[in-house]
Amino acid sequence: MRKVLNKPIPAVVVKGRSNYICTYKWEQEDFEQQRFAFMDRENEQASFVRSWLKTTETGDVDDLPFVLDSDLRPRLVSFPDDCLHSDCRHFHDNCWINKMRDKAAEAQVLITNHHLMLNALELGWAGERILPLSSVYIIDEAHQLEQTATSVFEYTLTDYTVEQLLNRSVIKEQADAEEIDELRFHNTLAFQEVAHLSRDNAFRIEPELEEMKKLARSLNALNDKLRKN
Repeated sequence: MRKVLNKPIPAVVVKGRSNYICTYKWEQEDFEQQRFAFMDRENEQASFVRSWLKTTETGDVDDLPFVLDSDLRPRLVSFPDDCLHSDCRHFHDNCWINKMRDKAAEAQVLITNHHLMLNALELGWAGERILPLSSVYIIDEAHQLEQTATSVFEYTLTDYTVEQLLNRSVIKEQADAEEIDELRFHNTLAFQEVAHLSRDNAFRIEPELEEMKKLARSLNALNDKLRKN
């Protein structure tokens, strides 16, 4: 693209947090490894990482000339459930993930994988910190995009799901028997309609699923009633 347009194009590779060294975790690991060094038991990979961190511009462990051992990697990279976020002393100035995200926010082209892009979209505006808005996205493994998007955004509903809902005590307390019977009737018709169309791999809600839309409206009305009570 740069050659074709004959001008610089800011581009950043955006990966999930577990691809980046956590400075806080590295400090703890480095302390332990230097203790082992006195006993000639220092991990060779950890020793290399120590030197590599002085020159890397990304903190991306995929840039290492080897694959981190399975027991060492969890002690070095960041995970959502062990990140201290703003409570970490490195959060503002020396966090590889934040450095990457700050660069990504300024880039015109973002290179990422389909999982990260879809997870960011699922989070809505909160996902913009994971994957900022950009003019161009280049998606790795895009041949799996449709299948993965379906698994991320799909909702599953069965006739038994609705029946379970109608049998809950809170529903029976707030809705009268006639309303519940009507919902059961709409539920039966809606899934008979789906069964009739199931010979097709896919079909549109508009205009083919009229009974399903009636069921949805009835469930919404019940939801509104429960909220008011």
